[in-house]
Amino acid sequence: MNAKQIRREAILRAEEITVGWLRAETYGQHAATAEQVAIARHVLVDGWRERARERDQLPPQDMAGSCKFATLFFKLAFGGMIEGAYEHQFNVLDGCKFDLSGQDLYADVGFDAEFLGNEEHLDSLRSCLPRVLKWMSRFDGLLSRRKWAPVAMFDGQPLPKRDKGKERDWTEHVQSLFAKRYGALRTALLDSGFSYDASSARYDRDGARVWYVAGTPSIQGALDLLTPYSQFTVKTVKTCHETIRDQLHRSTDEVVRSIIDAVEEQTEVLLEAA
Repeated sequence: MNAKQIRREAILRAEEITVGWLRAETYGQHAATAEQVAIARHVLVDGWRERARERDQLPPQDMAGSCKFATLFFKLAFGGMIEGAYEHQFNVLDGCKFDLSGQDLYADVGFDAEFLGNEEHLDSLRSCLPRVLKWMSRFDGLLSRRKWAPVAMFDGQPLPKRDKGKERDWTEHVQSLFAKRYGALRTALLDSGFSYDASSARYDRDGARVWYVAGTPSIQGALDLLTPYSQFTVKTVKTCHETIRDQLHRSTDEVVRSIIDAVEEQTEVLLEAA
């Protein structure tokens, strides 16, 4: 294992949380895909409400005050480093900023090394660790149950893992459902101001590029990697990519809205950098 990689047992002790660890580009337990970050956000919000109940407080109306929990949770789950200042702190992974607490009010907060490294702040983070580790266990459990989510959400039946023939048939069936939806998704994207560049097989809008990829059971079967999927990758020349997965339980309007939101967010970053 890489010396920088976070092992669950290596961060169980609160004293492991030091300014060096906060600032180190560590590896996490999971890939920071758009879907998995969204699940982590769900766990965070639910856990934050649970904390308020335990403290006999009114249900929180927002995530104010949660950033220490959120950044510690994100770093353990996905890796990267923690940055910020007295007002707010956030995560940076592969050069991209992530704010799991979603507090846009503090979008312009910079980096204050003196604050992040002071012992009072580190002690406060250490006090968050037991609760954050409990959230990590919930997060791991959710991801484990969602491993075959595209199939399970189709009609509630598990993928037949021990019968290769049935597994292949099942995957082809679910992939065909994704293929049928793609026509509606394509039309909705074009109606929303995207143009399609056939030479590069991508959609363009406002400087952002969107590629569509989907599973191919004939190839996946030969590699013994059968998994139905359908997703869009959004990127500009100066931003990290974001993946928007199609899911059978979502309407096509919801999926397209997610793509548009990702495009608008990334083009905003371009304008700020100009």
